[in-house]
Amino acid sequence: MSIVRPDTARLESGYPAPVLFLVALAFLPVFATLAPRAMVFLPGLIGLVFCAAACLRGPSHRIFSRTLWALILAPVLLGGLSALWSADPAQALERTAKVTATLLTGALLIPAARRISRETLSEWGWLLPGAVACSSLVIALDLIAGLPLHRLAAGVEANVPFDPFHANRGVVVATLLFFPALGFAWFITRQRMKIFLCGGLFVSAGLMLFACESQSAQMAFFCGLAALAIFPLFQTRVGKTALWALISTGIFAAPWVAMAVFAPLAGAIDAHESLREMSAPQRLEIWDFIARKIMERPFFGFGIDATRDMAFDTAELYHKGNTILHPHDVALQIWIEFGAFGVVCAVVFLAGLIRSIMALPPRTARFAFGGFAASLSIAATGYGMWQGWWLGTILALAGWSVLLASQDFSQSKPSDSSET
Repeated sequence: MSIVRPDTARLESGYPAPVLFLVALAFLPVFATLAPRAMVFLPGLIGLVFCAAACLRGPSHRIFSRTLWALILAPVLLGGLSALWSADPAQALERTAKVTATLLTGALLIPAARRISRETLSEWGWLLPGAVACSSLVIALDLIAGLPLHRLAAGVEANVPFDPFHANRGVVVATLLFFPALGFAWFITRQRMKIFLCGGLFVSAGLMLFACESQSAQMAFFCGLAALAIFPLFQTRVGKTALWALISTGIFAAPWVAMAVFAPLAGAIDAHESLREMSAPQRLEIWDFIARKIMERPFFGFGIDATRDMAFDTAELYHKGNTILHPHDVALQIWIEFGAFGVVCAVVFLAGLIRSIMALPPRTARFAFGGFAASLSIAATGYGMWQGWWLGTILALAGWSVLLASQDFSQSKPSDSSET
């Protein structure tokens, strides 16, 4: 089942089902503006409904390809296995069950997206960049105005202190979906519409990122743009291997790097008043005590989501407290939960993921690579990898990228070996 070829059992046979699917996808960033936690179930609900609709309308191919099954089930199996060495096996299995539900339902967006024709996307694809631009603009204006919409959604009165942090998750959703949205805008054949949508995306995203306090989203945006610019370097076999090796080396070395840079780097940052307000010293201290804890059980770790029940050995120089829900770094989280065994699994997982991205049509792969770089940046500095809304956002990004491949289908060379 090739990722670059639309499925023969398409939703367009039941018009307006494909248009409703695009409307539902466009609804994701809009809803996430004020209720980002809905990303836990919304991508899965959309995928489930439209995959079921496609199956009811006639014969269909396999829902998941082999590669997609492998990418989805790998973290599930790893989480389940970790119950064997977890201090709390029941909690490990419970967490794995929740992750499984989010992953398996959310992944249905991908086969549903493959059933949308290029013709439908040519006519209605503007909905997606339009939705991301509108969502970003609403978040920006709400931040500038003091978050009246977020206060209303949370039931907080105007005279009560309300941290701009509450907008960060919506900012992250809009930032990640910016990259496939830019692809949809770029492929529009009508020049005026293309300029309007691309310009609107950059202006609204710029305002949002300027007004927000999410340093992870700001860094991710520039990482994504840099990835768009240097993408041709990674199109060759050597380039793909070098990319995989670079990321894999970073994951393997993460604990030792974290311990080595903590004291000098955190001290240097804290010495400058202009940099002191950044969360970098706190984050560096978290990474340091996580890394030292990893050394206690380096081969298999402590089990999925184990850090939320741990107390760490820390001087509390910058981060006040000796507990943390998650390591704020995906590499360290893999290490402390699954040890070197999990790191090896993660490296294999990355190889399959990079292969799938590069198997997309060339122009689509560029925008998917931008989204990949942006999400990797956030995973390396921000949220825990098992947070439901974060998993849902990643699956939405994957679904949008696969959908973009259908719009760019005329630029691709069909390949039965490329699956996702």
